Amino acid sequence: MKIKINLQRKHKYALLSLTVSMLLFLFSYDAFNLRVFWAIFVVLTGVFGSIWVQYTSVITSKQYFFKQTLLNVLVLPVILVVGALLSLIYFPNLGLPTRIITLLSVGGVMYVVSLVNNIFLVVFEKNEVIPLYRVAVTWSQILIVVISIPFFAGIFKLPINSIYQSLLVAIPSGIFAQYLLWFWQMDGELPPISRGEGLLNSLLVSFIVFSLSLSVSFVPTESFLRSLLVAATLMYSLGYLGAHYKNQITKKLIAEYTIIIAIFLILVLIFK
Repeated sequence: MKIKINLQRKHKYALLSLTVSMLLFLFSYDAFNLRVFWAIFVVLTGVFGSIWVQYTSVITSKQYFFKQTLLNVLVLPVILVVGALLSLIYFPNLGLPTRIITLLSVGGVMYVVSLVNNIFLVVFEKNEVIPLYRVAVTWSQILIVVISIPFFAGIFKLPINSIYQSLLVAIPSGIFAQYLLWFWQMDGELPPISRGEGLLNSLLVSFIVFSLSLSVSFVPTESFLRSLLVAATLMYSLGYLGAHYKNQITKKLIAEYTIIIAIFLILVLIFK
């Protein structure tokens, strides 16, 4: 007798989130002296788990899914998991309650990421903007900043040259830009964006993030403060890019982003 279990989408998202949190917990305590195994396992879970929850719930054509949307679906989950691993490695002095809350928060972010990607896939497949699309766009930009901060902080802890550190934060920043351009093009109000133009925009975002990251690398400051500054720069670059395509660039917008970056820059210079 075969027992068939039909999980709803929200149940799949919850299962993926709890599994990621549990594996990160096992990694943090090096359960059974298999830390490398847990690290590889949690990354693979983030990759194939995201494919499972999205492919089985939204996309009906395997070829369509893998060719058109796969890389975009994996951007946020993979960087979230890698950022969590780096944080656990280079910030090991967290107490048990703090560690549990942090890992559950990672699971919560994974759940929201799965939900947001699901909305984009629905819009992409139906070629029709739904009401939740605007909400998903706003949340995706928030998620990018939230995910990038611990990821950047972990990168800045790596025992490598600051040039390589800056490259390692610049490349994901360009990927974030590609991710945004992917779902921005689903909005009929935006002009068509060619692949070449999208690539140039992503390289521009990467260059801006790389330049600022390298510029402040000579200041002996905490990696977390440096990550806040670089994440603010990433937010500015992506916000400016979106405002450009929506013809919404104003002096007020530029001033607001400039003030935010200046505040974090002052913090980096003060807390050496």
